[in-house]
Amino acid sequence: MMTKRQLAPQQLTVEQEAPSPSKPITNPEIVPSVNEAKSVEGSGPIPLPETYLEDGVNREINSLENWLRIKVKDNLIGQIIRGEFTSGVVNLKQVYDTVHGQLEFDSARHFQEAQSLELDQIPRHLLKKPKETDSDNYAFWQQHTDNLYAHAEIHQEVQKHIDRIKDTGEDSLYDLAEHFVGEMFEAAKDEAIAILRKRQKDLEDHRANDAKEIAALKEVIQEISFVRHDQEMEEYLTATKEMPVAV
Repeated sequence: MMTKRQLAPQQLTVEQEAPSPSKPITNPEIVPSVNEAKSVEGSGPIPLPETYLEDGVNREINSLENWLRIKVKDNLIGQIIRGEFTSGVVNLKQVYDTVHGQLEFDSARHFQEAQSLELDQIPRHLLKKPKETDSDNYAFWQQHTDNLYAHAEIHQEVQKHIDRIKDTGEDSLYDLAEHFVGEMFEAAKDEAIAILRKRQKDLEDHRANDAKEIAALKEVIQEISFVRHDQEMEEYLTATKEMPVAV
C-alpha cells in the first residue's frame, strides 16, 4: 500500500508541553465528584487541581484522536469502494482534507463551548448564588460553579492544543494524515471487502430471485395461453354444432 505522498509519520500530539493521550475514552466525565470540589467562603471558585485539568484535556484529545481515526478509516473505505484505490495508491490529499477539516471543526466547537460557558452559562449561574448561611445549597452552588469554570478551562486548553497542531503547517498535517492512513488502512480494507462481498451477495440473491420470478411468470403465461386456447376451441365446436346441416 502506498500513498501519493511519502512522508514520515507523526503523532497527533506535536508539542512536548501538550498532554499526552491516555487510553481511548468516549464521552469523558471531566467533572470532579462532590467530595473533590471544595469552596472557600468569599474567595470565589477554587482553581481546579492540575491533575483534574490535565485528565480532562487528555480525555478530550484522546476522543479527538479516536474520532480522526474513524473519519480516516471511513475515507479510505470510500476510496476503495468507489474504485479510486488504484495501483495500491491512496489519495492522501483526500485524507488530509478530512483531518484538516475535522481539526478546524473541533477547534471552532471547543471555542464556542468555552464562550457559551464564560458569557452565558456561568454569568446566569452566578446570579443564582444562595445565601452563605444556607450551607447545603451554597456548597452545591459553589461546586457547580467550580465545575463550570473547569469545563470552560478544559475547552480552552483543547482548542489551544488543536490550534498548535494546525499551526505546524501543511507538511506536518500531511505527515499526520499519512500516520493515520498507516494505522487504519488494514481495518479499512477489511471493512471495504466485507461491504463489497455483501453487495455481491445481494446482487446474486437478487438475480436468483429474478430468475425464479421470471420462470414463474413464464409458467403463468403458458397456463393462461392454454386456457385461452381451450376456450376458443370450445367456442368453435359449440358454434359448429349449432350450424344448420345442408340437405
